[in-house]
Amino acid sequence: ETDTTNNDTETARNALQRRPRQSRIAHKKPRKMTEVELDVFEVVDSPLEGSGSGYASGPGSGYASGYGSEYSGGSSDSGTEFVPRALKKDKGLSPSLEEVEGARSGRRKRATSGLRIHTSRALLPSIYSPKSQSMLSASCLAALAILGGALAVLFCGFFAYVVDHSPSSYCPSQPAEEGLRVVGPGGRVRETVEQMDASSRVGQTRVVSVKEIMREDDPLSLNETAVRDLMSLGGVGAFYGSPFSSPLSSPVWSFSSWRSFLLRLHSLSLSLSSPSSPAIPFLFGLDSFHGMGYVREATVFPHSIGVGATFNRSCGEEVGRVTGWEAKRAGVQWVTVAGGGVCSSPSWSRLYQSLGQDPLLVSSLLSSIVHGLHGPYDPSSSPAPSDLKDTKDTNINININPKNLKDLADPSSASTSKSPSKGSRGTEPEEGETGPGKKSGMWRAEREEIGAKGGERIESGVGAMVAHYVGESSPSSSLDLSPSLLSPSLLSLIHLPPFVSALLAGTPSLSLSTSSVNSLPVHASPSLLDDLLRSALNFSGPAVAGESAMKRMVEEQRVAANEQKAVEKGLSAGVDAGGRGEDRRWGERVMGEVDSGRESVERVGERAGRMLTLKERVGILPPSPSYPSEESSPALTYSQTIDLLASLQDPDPDLLAAHRLQALHVARQSLVLLRNSLLPSSLPSLPLRLPLSDPSDPSDPSDPSDPSDPSDPSDPSDP
Repeated sequence: ETDTTNNDTETARNALQRRPRQSRIAHKKPRKMTEVELDVFEVVDSPLEGSGSGYASGPGSGYASGYGSEYSGGSSDSGTEFVPRALKKDKGLSPSLEEVEGARSGRRKRATSGLRIHTSRALLPSIYSPKSQSMLSASCLAALAILGGALAVLFCGFFAYVVDHSPSSYCPSQPAEEGLRVVGPGGRVRETVEQMDASSRVGQTRVVSVKEIMREDDPLSLNETAVRDLMSLGGVGAFYGSPFSSPLSSPVWSFSSWRSFLLRLHSLSLSLSSPSSPAIPFLFGLDSFHGMGYVREATVFPHSIGVGATFNRSCGEEVGRVTGWEAKRAGVQWVTVAGGGVCSSPSWSRLYQSLGQDPLLVSSLLSSIVHGLHGPYDPSSSPAPSDLKDTKDTNINININPKNLKDLADPSSASTSKSPSKGSRGTEPEEGETGPGKKSGMWRAEREEIGAKGGERIESGVGAMVAHYVGESSPSSSLDLSPSLLSPSLLSLIHLPPFVSALLAGTPSLSLSTSSVNSLPVHASPSLLDDLLRSALNFSGPAVAGESAMKRMVEEQRVAANEQKAVEKGLSAGVDAGGRGEDRRWGERVMGEVDSGRESVERVGERAGRMLTLKERVGILPPSPSYPSEESSPALTYSQTIDLLASLQDPDPDLLAAHRLQALHVARQSLVLLRNSLLPSSLPSLPLRLPLSDPSDPSDPSDPSDPSDPSDPSDPSDP
């Protein structure tokens, strides 16, 4: 043992500066010891010559040289060591030889752990005890685990966002290829939009529920103050719905009552029109899923599921033709005739709104209904009940090949039974043609025809709106509007074909579903609206928001903090019009987006142009200076539209009776008889007995009250 002196300290300093560096950290440069560091260490003559490294004794202590130390240095012939003062047994004493040897062996063991221990550990030896080091290691592992979990959550969220917003996730065709024509509004529509100011453009995107303009004390009386308020905000694009809570409420308005109400509303709207914008009539729409049920004495047909059970295109066409003709007599120009959902889940709570569970069947019947609604109808040529077709349409084959949709758009086609392996023109599919998302495009041929249909005049003067685009018919539970989980193949092969078929038949508008598809509301999905509906399918009509859709996005689907944010998301995704139900402040929200700069006036003009295109197709868009009314393109002024409405007469009672017979024929065609022979032998037989003809007809041989009928279920001896 050797006592240190100030002279020894100076010698150690000089020796440290002269020694070549032997540290394993090659990128660090050697530096001089500070006064504080020299004060920490004692200079000791090493009893083991040739060691060339310093060490410190004592449990939990650090070391100043050797493996990884920045003070490693000392040649093999040097015997100088540096020992922390704080580790001496007694103040003023240096460590013994045994302590030096123990420290050296302990130092080598600790060096294998790869942890670098700084000289400051000598000042706080208790913190760097073995127990503290193990706790520190455990804390580091826990922190790494938390960080890894957070990164995993962020990655999953980003992946879900990319999937939800990627056009290839839903879009069965990429956006418009080079050489494909994108259909825009006609010349009259463009010129009319250019003459409108920002508030009038926003007004054309407003679809108002009729209940919003009725008096609170008298729900069947018009509230003129509410109408004036709406007109002062830029007008209204359309009114929709009925003041009645249901068709069963009493009294339901007759044909003449509906016309009187609409005449008063149109006259008030014309008188309050803004002088800075052209006076444009509003559309009036009603739900007519199975006939004009909100009009007294109108014909009510079986619901959509019943029409689907007929497997008969002629029945679907008759439903559309009668509904359109009676809607025109009530002053209605816009009706929701059927749903395009394919009932792929029996738990769907709106199963009655579907035409069936096969996409080809739904596509065929939906296109026939749209054709009947839009086509001309001569009451004198209405078929008699004896002339109605009494057999199922065997041409509707169960075949989900979407390439057959173009033929389905024409109900007069003889057969749709093509091989699934054939293309849309009966040839072998080209490379890349099969499967969604291919660059060649599954809907290339359909896209061109849909674009051409977007400008055709509707002969009946009543436009169809098909509900509800898209995917709500495959819910995750039986609750109404439950979210759906659909792969791109299911969407393009099962749920999308009926809507494509309806667009091929000339459907001018679509009502959007208020449910969610793959955790994203349809109203907030650019993939389903802008990418698929606009770019891939070339649809030029309005996509109308569902009832209370914006409020549902805030309160139930929770994708927006408030209704303003919900409207922002909807506009960004591709929603054109809204305001039904509890979204009564749609127009104010859209105007707020325009004022804030998030929505341009030109973009609002595009949305207004789609509503005006619908009005032009049904014949209520007034002529413009450059596009006056012509024989090839007739157009009525607002006053002429009101005069035409006033000239309408109630339908003839005999004609309404003929319509009811047609509805009876559809109901009989929809009957599905279960045969007892098809039941397993272990189950008891069901005594099924349905009268297939009018029980009141005395000539009916199958009178159920006939006591001589051996199958009378009241007979106890009858098995």
